[in-house]
Amino acid sequence: MKRLRLPPAALALFGVAALLRVAYLLQNRSNPFFAHPIIDGWEYLARARAILADGILWDQVPIHAPLYPTLLAGLFAVVGENFTVLYAIQHGLGLATLFLVSRIARDGFGPGAGLLAL
Repeated sequence: MKRLRLPPAALALFGVAALLRVAYLLQNRSNPFFAHPIIDGWEYLARARAILADGILWDQVPIHAPLYPTLLAGLFAVVGENFTVLYAIQHGLGLATLFLVSRIARDGFGPGAGLLAL
């Protein structure tokens, strides 16, 4: 199995991306909508709460895809309604996506493209 090595410049950019996400998360905690999502976020949260309360995944045809509220209910079952943990996981997934896109670009188009994709 190949080791997943990042060149120093890519590692630095990835580190900056991670620090920006942490700074955003810490700063955004004072936002009044941080733990009270609106519009689609509210619907996902309401569906997750219904899954936790009733154990019913689908009692009606969902407006949105059902996977996210189901995963949200699972997360809330483990850690409670902790929005900081939820958003931290989402930021981690964003960093993983950034890494994967960079790897795909590097493997497909060369090291410069991989660095540019970051």
